[in-house]
Amino acid sequence: TQPVQEFLLSGHVRVRPYQPKAVHNSAERVNVNYEVSFVSETGDLDFTPSLRDRYHLTTLAVGDSLSSQELAAIAQFILSKEHPDYIITKRDSSIVTHDNDIFRTILPMDQEFTYHVKNREQAYGINKKSGQKEKINNTDLISEKYYVLKKGEEPYDPFDRSHL
Repeated sequence: TQPVQEFLLSGHVRVRPYQPKAVHNSAERVNVNYEVSFVSETGDLDFTPSLRDRYHLTTLAVGDSLSSQELAAIAQFILSKEHPDYIITKRDSSIVTHDNDIFRTILPMDQEFTYHVKNREQAYGINKKSGQKEKINNTDLISEKYYVLKKGEEPYDPFDRSHL
């Protein structure tokens, strides 16, 4: 699913579809790192979210995938360790940063999705001992934000007039 893109352009503009660069030396494995943050849906002052920790999830081959359900289950597991009396109510955002690049993939927040490990050039690093260039795993970072609610509580409704 392609995200909807809107632009405000002025002057002479030529628009054409993006043509990705050809991959000459394809990456074999990609480390998938994960960071998640939580926000209380009720503005609960007792809920203090932990700092955004980064976890190494797995190493996948190009073409492998993770579903939004799998990512939500991982987020719930992380939340349950620190705040066992809270549950996730909805996803606010999911963004994938590829190889620490400025280009990111924004995944849909209002529907289920599947994150696919994209084909890309093999990453290389310099071996500190030998000084030689060697293959290293490429890295994708999945950053997510979720709304949470204490078990048994109702979400805050700014239009609720039942207390009046």
